[in-house]
Amino acid sequence: MIYPIFASAELKVIYQQKLCFLAAVFAVAVMSLTGCTRAVTADFMFEMGVQFDQKKDYAKAVEWYEKAAAAGSASAMINLGVDYERALGVAQDYGKAREWFQKAIDISGNAYALYNLGVLYDQGLGVPLDYSKAREYYEKAAAGGHPSAMYSLGLNYATGQGVTQDYAKAREWYEKAAAAGNTLSMVNVGVYYEQALGVTRDYGKAREWFQKGADNGNALAIYNLGVLYDQGFGVAQDYGKAREYYEKAAGMGDADSMSNLGTLYANGQGVALDYAKALVLFQNAASGGSAVAMSNLGWFYEKGFGVAKDDGKAREWYQKAADNGFTRARDALARLAPK
Repeated sequence: MIYPIFASAELKVIYQQKLCFLAAVFAVAVMSLTGCTRAVTADFMFEMGVQFDQKKDYAKAVEWYEKAAAAGSASAMINLGVDYERALGVAQDYGKAREWFQKAIDISGNAYALYNLGVLYDQGLGVPLDYSKAREYYEKAAAGGHPSAMYSLGLNYATGQGVTQDYAKAREWYEKAAAAGNTLSMVNVGVYYEQALGVTRDYGKAREWFQKGADNGNALAIYNLGVLYDQGFGVAQDYGKAREYYEKAAGMGDADSMSNLGTLYANGQGVALDYAKALVLFQNAASGGSAVAMSNLGWFYEKGFGVAKDDGKAREWYQKAADNGFTRARDALARLAPK
């Protein structure tokens, strides 16, 4: 049979926190034409750095950020820290990244800088891995209104990193982050209601939260809406609607959606059975990292669906699926093992 990945409407804690660039301060940059105060000059130099960042001339961006930082721009200090963390225009240096984030904190208590220091400790970048210290920085950044810090605190409580695992607290932080516009948190709150994690199972609320994420352009939320209709969770089972959601998320590059869309074509669910379309979708999903799609390609080669039957290629795909964590592929490997 074809193995769809319906279980992917589950909490995904694989997202890693990312260091944040600040947005350009366009309005202040315009003011520099009519005045030359120290603050406006620093903001103008910061804006010049942002413009060179957008042109991918990172070395020039670093030059302008350094000038702006010398003039007291906390935003420039943060972006210099990110440049050193990502090796943009400079050699990668986590120590210098930490120094610049700390400078921004010292002069302004900036929430972005606090969050980014939290990320360094959360991932052990240039410092010993320390979830408790990361949480401290996230809490300070969250108090300053940083949505990603709130989301990261949700992850901490969901996984028990640096704190006692507590789904109720995780959901509280996700809801705060969602209210601040973090779309991953919208998805995770929906997952909590779908899987009854710290709350009573409620598919209706799950759908509402996924819809909020979808309305804000989150591909995983759109995918999860497809899963609800695919499985009939809290809604009438509707393969046609599931296909619509999968197609939209697949168009945004979501590999799980490509794989589940391939499954619909392979099984003729809500569409005419079409092995050729399913094959292409599984190939695209496998290229995007979907282990289930890899296993489905193995099945296609094992049975000769849309391709010439080839046990060797089937084994190759099953092995890739197994290596990427799809345990059922191991059964297929055992079945195809040379006698």
